[in-house]
Amino acid sequence: MSSDKLVARSKRYARHNKFITFLFIAVAVLSVLLVGLLVYIFVIKQNVLDDVIIVRDGVNEVELVVDDLELVPGTVKKYDIVMKAKDSGNYALSIIYNETLDGGMKPFVDVQILYGEEEIYNGSLSYLISGKEVLKEMSFDRGRMYKVTFIYSMSESVGNEAQRTTTSFDINVAIMKED
Repeated sequence: MSSDKLVARSKRYARHNKFITFLFIAVAVLSVLLVGLLVYIFVIKQNVLDDVIIVRDGVNEVELVVDDLELVPGTVKKYDIVMKAKDSGNYALSIIYNETLDGGMKPFVDVQILYGEEEIYNGSLSYLISGKEVLKEMSFDRGRMYKVTFIYSMSESVGNEAQRTTTSFDINVAIMKED
């Protein structure tokens, strides 16, 4: 084979290798972007839970699952539920906690529940998990958005007794139209 043919073949292989390298890098970059997007969506989903559409003359329920609530002294976790009424009227909001894992953390966790800016509960997680129900009567305007916020915190004064503790629970949120 002549040297001109070898040089031409060598150049073709070099172009082919550059193209393969480019494709490999492009696939790697797209994969990293996709993983980043999925992580971002997962993190957002942790902080904005299911939306509730309140149907005409009905009861609507949503169960929120909080698995392995991780708090250390001085930290706060916040979760929101957005509600939208399809029908104007008076409604009752019912919130019931059901413990699914007792890892010893609940005595150290403070809970604040807000309906918009109005505080409807401020107290201990232990109290809520003991089967107590939080009730709130409210008036909804058709099509307007309403938000319920759940805030969990652990005081900075909590000491070593809270180390390696955890808790998991379900929150049953029910909206009932009143006559």
